[in-house]
Amino acid sequence: MLPRLAAALLLAAAACAAEKQSWKEAAPRRPEVYVDVLPRRAELRVDGVASGSGPRFIELGGTPVALEVSAPGFDASQVTVDPQVAGGRVGVALRPAGWGAGRTVDIDEPVVLVAASQVLLRAGKAAEAADYAERAAELGPQLPMPHRALGMALAKLGKRTRAAQELSQYLQLSPSAADRAEVERLVSRLRGDMSIRAREE
Repeated sequence: MLPRLAAALLLAAAACAAEKQSWKEAAPRRPEVYVDVLPRRAELRVDGVASGSGPRFIELGGTPVALEVSAPGFDASQVTVDPQVAGGRVGVALRPAGWGAGRTVDIDEPVVLVAASQVLLRAGKAAEAADYAERAAELGPQLPMPHRALGMALAKLGKRTRAAQELSQYLQLSPSAADRAEVERLVSRLRGDMSIRAREE
């Protein structure tokens, strides 16, 4: 009797040690694609149905999906997403109003994103300018201008600590910048404000 019990316990232990598959893993998954958008608050519609705002995963069926991305103050964009891109990424950067009909904004091109950020900042859209500049800085961390654009947008948003960091990075990457004295003064003011208003952040 004892050998049978030991054998049964060994089998039970082996079964418990075997890799388990949850019901979520066993359930068939619909193919999906990650949709990355700028500005981050842009609204998405999938086949005419509101899908929410900001970057997100969308499910794909067996046929192409019509994706519309829009935000106030930007030209809307329509993209057809083919099921063959399942598991990948679709990036959409909306053109700011006043950008120019013949010009495009590529979500993966840091120089263009910086230019769009500057247009947005001049238009008083600091949050959106920060979105575009932050993406540019992620793509080109060694480039000085994305850090400058991000620092300027963050300063307008009152985010002094981060603004000073980005502008300092700009100065480090571009030691002979034509606007060096102006940016140094701004960094100094931002850092001076931090000591006085440290509780605000």
